Amino acid sequence: MKYFTSEPIKNIYDVIYPFYVISKLCGFAAFPLRVPKSKKQAIKLFIQNCLFAVMIIILQWYVLTLHSSGAEDYFAIATSSSISQFTLGLLTTIGLMNFFISFSMNFILQKYIKKLLEKFCINDQDMEKIGIKVDLRSQRRFIYIFLIISFLQALVVATLTQAVMNYYELSFLYIERITTYVFFTIGYTTLVGHMFLALVAIYVRYKLLNQSFRKRFVIIPSIIENIDKSSEVTIDPEDQVIRKFAIIHDRLNSIIRETNTCFSFQTMTYMLSWFVYAIHGAFNLYRVVYREDSEEVLMNYLDIVWIVYYGIYLSGIVIVSALIKYEGQRTAALVHRALNFHYWKPKIISKLTIVCKSSRGIYGSDEMKLCPEF
Repeated sequence: MKYFTSEPIKNIYDVIYPFYVISKLCGFAAFPLRVPKSKKQAIKLFIQNCLFAVMIIILQWYVLTLHSSGAEDYFAIATSSSISQFTLGLLTTIGLMNFFISFSMNFILQKYIKKLLEKFCINDQDMEKIGIKVDLRSQRRFIYIFLIISFLQALVVATLTQAVMNYYELSFLYIERITTYVFFTIGYTTLVGHMFLALVAIYVRYKLLNQSFRKRFVIIPSIIENIDKSSEVTIDPEDQVIRKFAIIHDRLNSIIRETNTCFSFQTMTYMLSWFVYAIHGAFNLYRVVYREDSEEVLMNYLDIVWIVYYGIYLSGIVIVSALIKYEGQRTAALVHRALNFHYWKPKIISKLTIVCKSSRGIYGSDEMKLCPEF
């Protein structure tokens, strides 16, 4: 019950558990969060998760079969041109494949996903050792907000879609409609949410790291001397503190690479689907407006609603990625300013050079031109 009370949150596992439950129900997390402690337990969990995965696949395949058998009327309305028939057929094929690709990739990459969570946990512990406290409670609150907003948006889109279906008097089974809406809304936002929430967590940690580095070595270089003696923060020499900053920075870079390994391919398949859908919707809307065909106008407006709905979450990933890159550029600028502050201290200069090198691997050589050594 600690996920709904004021009890302290220990680590990243407690933060993401509510999202993990939703993801597991959707079939995108058919594995335990933590690495099993024994080989026997690992085999037991693997068998259970394999059975769960098979059950999810059978259920989704059954729903898609029902959807395909009852979609003739919809295709008759939505595909009145050869181009529309081609794009809608391509979109349907890609859409059906997305779930199974994402499901399979997450299941295959479960080892790397667990490793990613371990890196987050270790990184938070190291950040706390140098006085950087990650607010895990606010991050869990952010996940709750994400889940609530995604559910409300899914409800609105599903309601509008069903209203249009009723207007055209299209006949579908209720169970097929409900499961299809869940499949294309909650399932989509949950899968994309893996990448989005991971990037948000990375951005928060980069920002905290830069803020702490700026306070220690740019704004007030002597801040370490003013730390309260009763604080739990260990007062280390400046060169050792910079070394710890460099280690944390390297680990965050590694977390970025791990996140790309775990979730980038699945996200790209949805981006491809959205791109095809955007072409399909824009072409049909232009054709309907040009021909002034009132019979198809509602269906095409509905396509625009779905395109915007999908685009919101994909644009969120792009925006957070840009923010992470900005923090990386800010790191390089802060290191350059710190070099100017401590140019008479050889040990400090040496350690700051390490930070510059670790930054260049992720953010490219253009940003590192700020550092005089490069």
